[in-house]
Amino acid sequence: MSEVDIALNKVYPSLVNDCKFKDDCIEGYGRVPIQVGQTVVWADYVCYYFKSNIKIPFCVVEVKECDDTSVDFAIPQAESYAQRINAPFFCCTNGNIYNWFMTGVAQGDSLKLENKPTLPHYEFLKRPTKVSITPYLFEAIRNFEVSIKTKGAIYEDSLWHNVSTNALNVAFWDDSKIKDKDFLMGTIDKNTMNSRGKTTLLSNISKDYNKFKKLLAWLKDDTVTIEERLEKAIGKNSQHGVEYGGFFFITQIISGLFPNEYTVIEDNAIKSMLRFELININLKVETVREYLFFNKVCTDLFPYFENPFKFNLSYVHNFLWHYEKEYFKNGKWM
Repeated sequence: MSEVDIALNKVYPSLVNDCKFKDDCIEGYGRVPIQVGQTVVWADYVCYYFKSNIKIPFCVVEVKECDDTSVDFAIPQAESYAQRINAPFFCCTNGNIYNWFMTGVAQGDSLKLENKPTLPHYEFLKRPTKVSITPYLFEAIRNFEVSIKTKGAIYEDSLWHNVSTNALNVAFWDDSKIKDKDFLMGTIDKNTMNSRGKTTLLSNISKDYNKFKKLLAWLKDDTVTIEERLEKAIGKNSQHGVEYGGFFFITQIISGLFPNEYTVIEDNAIKSMLRFELININLKVETVREYLFFNKVCTDLFPYFENPFKFNLSYVHNFLWHYEKEYFKNGKWM
């Protein structure tokens, strides 16, 4: 088995069934970023507990593809990750052996445990409806929505993103519309954002339309992890991608397929996340892991919005974007 197979098919079920972590207390596989100097690394799994709506790391789980006698070579890596995020425990595993440790203060000071650690009381393993945010962020959301209700420029921009992603959603899930090449090409052109190379991209899709239909089918396939679907859909050299169909385009397609679950990653929205202390790492707009982490922050933030017009997840993206581009610079929502 590959490391990914071990993680998904052996380690994750063990964390739930044997260790008794609840599903919403576990983040991974490979979705938890850790800043190490100027580099961002990704922990395999991190299990959390919740206190006063604050998500607190409990343990890091490092998965390795190896024989049953060599798993302890992962100790320095797992220990380092646990120390950096202040997780009191960590585990090294190959899916058969689970070696648990109490995290030490310094490298090499961790203690191997006889058994897995005792979990916090079940009330601390229940994910709250809302994770904790700063008062400043809460106030910014309230002010943003006061502006939205006036139906000015921000409302119009938010409405366009909501209508566009919903229009893509209707077209992408209707086989009769997918068969109509001219209709679907027009829908994509109208409802995706203009960017450098868009004209060439649309031309490439039109030239090999059957490949694009297969791309849509691939991105819809929920028997495959979202990580794998995205990895194999980006760019001309990927298994299912289209030339000029880079990261930004694919995030538009996935947000069209699942508008209440995914939104588009963008640099200004990332800057807002940093200002609001929603993230503490240097995210870029380059990898699937970064996108899924960015998207998770957006979905965690969504419950804080009153959302009076019932917009989809693009609403959160619009708040972050307009904060960075307008409010932070001008002191008002445009």
